[in-house]
Amino acid sequence: MRFTSRTLLPVAALIALICSYTGAQTLGQPERFVATAVAIGNEYGSGAGTVEITIDRWSTASERDGLVGALLNKGPDELLKQLQKIRPVGRIRTPD
Repeated sequence: MRFTSRTLLPVAALIALICSYTGAQTLGQPERFVATAVAIGNEYGSGAGTVEITIDRWSTASERDGLVGALLNKGPDELLKQLQKIRPVGRIRTPD
């Protein structure tokens, strides 16, 4: 299975948003999620693989607001620039 930065950008945005909303529910504790991703169609290859998402820290309110604003006001390219500027919150690990 092949993932590109263009494919992972929406996933990263979703994680940033989820992290900002679930931080209060978990009291800011690190989290680990494991799932099976299934590719349907030839655009991204075919088959299944394990995806592991590790959250080491939760986004601050100002980080969340900046990321949401970048995505809504300027689009995914600006969101990527903003994500590259902030301290990492975790990792996404795929088979490749």
